[in-house]
Amino acid sequence: MRTAPDRPTTAVTTPKPVAVAASWEIHARDFALHAVLTDGKLETGVGPHPGKPDLVITANLADDELASYRAIVRAAKSGRVDVSCRRKLLDTFLRVFTVPAA
Repeated sequence: MRTAPDRPTTAVTTPKPVAVAASWEIHARDFALHAVLTDGKLETGVGPHPGKPDLVITANLADDELASYRAIVRAAKSGRVDVSCRRKLLDTFLRVFTVPAA
């Protein structure tokens, strides 16, 4: 996730159409974003999911760690996240979303 001066946006890509329908709410520090994947189409938004997300992810970042998409993915891969709802969708989240090449 990147933070633009006026609004946070997600900087994620899906490598190929994925046959999964899922929604995530992602928390880091003092902000939340949501992502909904349906029929290979990704929609994202600022703030909590408008309905009930399939999985809520809260990243436990170090005090000096920037709240970025890369940091959230690193935290998820290393188990430094709290999750609720459908826990198995954490693996799906990590498989579906990739960090853009630097």
